[in-house]
Amino acid sequence: NRGAPAQDWVSNVDPTSGLAGGKLESHACCLLFLYFLKTQLSQAIPHIIQKAGDTLEKTYFNLTNLSGGMAALQSVIDPIFPVGNTPSLPTDNPFPLGKSHYVDIDIVEQPIDFIRPSVIDGGIAEVSPGGFCSKKFYNFTIESTPKVLFCSSATTGFGLPIYSWKINGVDVPLFGNISPTAVTKTFTVTNLLVPIIKSKPVPIHCEVTISPYSSKLYLNFLGTESQIDVQIEVLVHEKFAPPIATSGITWFTVKNEIVAWNWQYYVDRAQCLRHFVDFVHRWVRIDPFFNLLKTLPDPPEEIGRVLRYLSELSLTINEVAAKSPEDARDIEKAVHQSLGIDAKLLHTIGKSLLPHPGE
Repeated sequence: NRGAPAQDWVSNVDPTSGLAGGKLESHACCLLFLYFLKTQLSQAIPHIIQKAGDTLEKTYFNLTNLSGGMAALQSVIDPIFPVGNTPSLPTDNPFPLGKSHYVDIDIVEQPIDFIRPSVIDGGIAEVSPGGFCSKKFYNFTIESTPKVLFCSSATTGFGLPIYSWKINGVDVPLFGNISPTAVTKTFTVTNLLVPIIKSKPVPIHCEVTISPYSSKLYLNFLGTESQIDVQIEVLVHEKFAPPIATSGITWFTVKNEIVAWNWQYYVDRAQCLRHFVDFVHRWVRIDPFFNLLKTLPDPPEEIGRVLRYLSELSLTINEVAAKSPEDARDIEKAVHQSLGIDAKLLHTIGKSLLPHPGE
């Protein structure tokens, strides 16, 4: 807690150090400076010990060939932890500061406690349960499984971080509801069990919890019966330093709706997957790019999410082309330059996931 300007115990030695009743301030200053050397200046502990001098200032000079250790320390901490405005820190080592800013987001998905899963629809569909599997007819149900997300953010390189959140580009209030546009996937009951992919506003209830050093975000999707792709972004800047924001972004698919098959589907799937894994092990050994084969029977959610985004992009370009073909071609060129995906491939992906029925 920086309640008063610190004395220079880097250049000077506290005569009471090592004695009972010695000054806590000098001990804290020395410890903070050692952390400064180790974490902020990336000096190894054995190196610090080998270069130790009669004072910490001499140690600093031996390590850096520079003088002014106390000034160097204050130049880092004063803009971020001003005297009289800094609460007690949760750690003795606040470094690194002002460099290598990094923001991480952790997400936990949980069912809504007071809403039990329920069957929306069901039927019989002809599908293949996996690689090397022929199509068969299986009974299935479409179940509503309402979820909530608990998101927390951690940072490195910040002293007193200030957080703000966005969902699909929409600012999140401390408490309230938002309706950002999101790509969703629902299922129609046909003999093919066709997924319907579309962009639409999705109602979300938000609550943000703030502490001096962290932030948590609670998202309740209000019983929306679909799978929802969300982009979760947190922006962080220092409370007192110049407002240069660093952001962390992650993507997540909220599964408020799932397809559950009868037991025979899973039996057949397990048998087919054994054959598929044997095939992969025989042929996929060298080129890491072919490891994608290992995910084909049940691709990771991020692969499906990217394909849905590309499908929605294809649909949007087609809508633009109906009004302005030239503008649509410009968008296709921009996609090709940015992603390396030409127009033909993009629209082929789009058609594979269409139709996109209107509401």
